[in-house]
Amino acid sequence: MFEEPFVDYATTRNRALELDAAENNAAYQLMLSGDEYLREGGKLRSILETADETVDLFRLRVEIQHEESSTFQPRIFRTGSAWKYAGKIHEVPYHPDPEAKQVPILGPWIEHVESDLENRLATIWEKHIPLLQAALEENPNDERSLIFLAQSYQALFAGFLPHEQKMYAAEAMALYQRRLEIPTGGDAERAQG
Repeated sequence: MFEEPFVDYATTRNRALELDAAENNAAYQLMLSGDEYLREGGKLRSILETADETVDLFRLRVEIQHEESSTFQPRIFRTGSAWKYAGKIHEVPYHPDPEAKQVPILGPWIEHVESDLENRLATIWEKHIPLLQAALEENPNDERSLIFLAQSYQALFAGFLPHEQKMYAAEAMALYQRRLEIPTGGDAERAQG
């Protein structure tokens, strides 16, 4: 087991990929977050055993229970591939070759079951918001950080006192307005969609 200081989410995930590649001889690495469970793992193993060897990243369906929604997300990496994460928060995989393949896997899926809402909200306040604010200090026109900071304030809105609700609602609207004033989305923002 490894324990290192938290820097940001991309750094943490990249370090996990690096450590796993150095310590294990597994062909693939599956990236799960807290409160996530792989479903139909045996079927996933069978699919990956016959997977196209030119594909280094696979997408799995992620069902988010509390939102009653699902999306296909890049979660399975071929060990030692050039895929790495970018973004201090709400990190996304990137590859030096923009044409690198990402293939969806049908059948197996990831279930996200939120078990500790209080902890999630504390994490948003204590980690997400400071990281997003720092990203905006570095680049005031970072489209992803503008959107995600506004969304972070919205996620916490119900827990604010009335005067705080008014202040953070205004802040969220100002962030959305700043994003709308940027003429085009950046590559990182488009990669998220």
